[in-house]
Amino acid sequence: MEKYLIYDFNDDYGREPIIRKAKNGTLICIFLTGGTWEPQNKNVVKIMKSYDEGKSWTEPTVLFSHHSRGVWAPEMFLNDDKIILFVNTYNADNHFRELQTFYSISYDNGESFSEPKSIPGGLNGVSIRQGIILSNNECLFPLYWGEVIGDFDWTEESIKNYRSNHIYRCGVAITNDKEKTFQKYGYIKSEKGLWEPNCIEVEPGHIIMYMRNNNAPYLGISHSYDYGRTWTEFKQTDIPNANTKITLIKINDMLVMINNFIDNSDFDKRTHLQLFVSKDGINWTKKLKLEKDEDCFFYPHAFYDDNNKILYVVYENSKQFYLQKIPYEDLII
Repeated sequence: MEKYLIYDFNDDYGREPIIRKAKNGTLICIFLTGGTWEPQNKNVVKIMKSYDEGKSWTEPTVLFSHHSRGVWAPEMFLNDDKIILFVNTYNADNHFRELQTFYSISYDNGESFSEPKSIPGGLNGVSIRQGIILSNNECLFPLYWGEVIGDFDWTEESIKNYRSNHIYRCGVAITNDKEKTFQKYGYIKSEKGLWEPNCIEVEPGHIIMYMRNNNAPYLGISHSYDYGRTWTEFKQTDIPNANTKITLIKINDMLVMINNFIDNSDFDKRTHLQLFVSKDGINWTKKLKLEKDEDCFFYPHAFYDDNNKILYVVYENSKQFYLQKIPYEDLII
């Protein structure tokens, strides 16, 4: 395995790096920064690039900002000759209750991106996560959104009760026309709230969604057997939930999960970042420790390069971003 430091923020703040390789071989990393936390209205999206397979990176530059709202980009999707960034804005005064959803496209390997625009068809108010191309050639994107179930008015008291009165639900968006329009499916919910979903297609039409189960000890799971149109009710798994993002990747017949395999939701105790492999998407075998058990790293993101047989994994701790390149041979079970 090869490991590289992408960026060290020192006294600044950086979150949720998303990494992809453009068709010309350029590695692109986008992330949230600006301000001292999120959500803040000072949050912006910045971009960095590597032209030597991750060994060195350009200095971060602002890609998207807004004069009065925070900006965040949770997904970068490559398909055919374009790169799509899904972009959100929010008013930090009420956390994510006013989430707005946009997309931006690059046709020149990430050298330039279009101004973010609304997604045709009315898909809005959602966070779009890591997309997959299904066996029927449709593209599926897991997503989540917040539902206000109390505290209609935004007061100092309601801010304290934010998590109990603004609960996340999960579903998917599917496109079959080259990402021109999107159709929303699914309404997966739990008592505590489900968010940051990730999906893998285990076999044609059978998709498994794993979800962050808010402040619960284990991840949530749901199944679709009709290419994402309908979903089973939420169930709790026995996979530890550190109340953080997980990543799922399918490489040929290998299913890969990257997760903090520890039941501890404290921000500075998200440790045990590990990579597990499965054949069926249910039974997982530990393969790799990405960092020492005691080290705090989280929010993994990944993609694979089938030509070079390498899995690229990026992760962070709000101060440093790291990239690991893992050969397929290290994943075989």
